[in-house]
Amino acid sequence: MPIEPEDYQRILGDPQAFRAELDDLMSEFPELFPATIERGYTLHDILPASKKMPDIRLRRIKVAASDTPFKEEVFTIRPSFVMPI
Repeated sequence: MPIEPEDYQRILGDPQAFRAELDDLMSEFPELFPATIERGYTLHDILPASKKMPDIRLRRIKVAASDTPFKEEVFTIRPSFVMPI
């Protein structure tokens, strides 16, 4: 998720703002997301802070799995500033 740290922290706890940002990113960068996200997604949860990144919490989304319409997969959304360079 290409986003600045301040913007990420601002939208993390706001489901509507997070979803709006994610929807914009899906339109602009569809290759960053699983193909099944086109069927829709829900915000799943926010992970607790890790020992390696105590100031960063990650949000997860749930999408329909590709094998059957009744299964779901959970993906972690990581902001670009926590990715290795």
